Amino acid sequence: MSKKSRRFRTPNLPPEAYAAVTSPGAAAEAPAAVANAASSPVAAAESALDLSGEYKDVIGDLRKTFIIFISMVVVMLALSFVI
Repeated sequence: MSKKSRRFRTPNLPPEAYAAVTSPGAAAEAPAAVANAASSPVAAAESALDLSGEYKDVIGDLRKTFIIFISMVVVMLALSFVI
């Protein structure tokens, strides 16, 4: 088993995430804005469209891997009848 590290770990967040809310009015508005943005189906659909462009290379690699897999299965089936 590996030895546990004792150093302090910080999350990978931008510096804006550490900023504290100073006014009490802004603290009440912030959760409401986050809740409204998260419940919007339009925002969820738009973020899904953005991901398809980002993962175009991954889909191509998966397609190539699937073709190699199918070809190897066919070769193994052919060899099982020959050998």
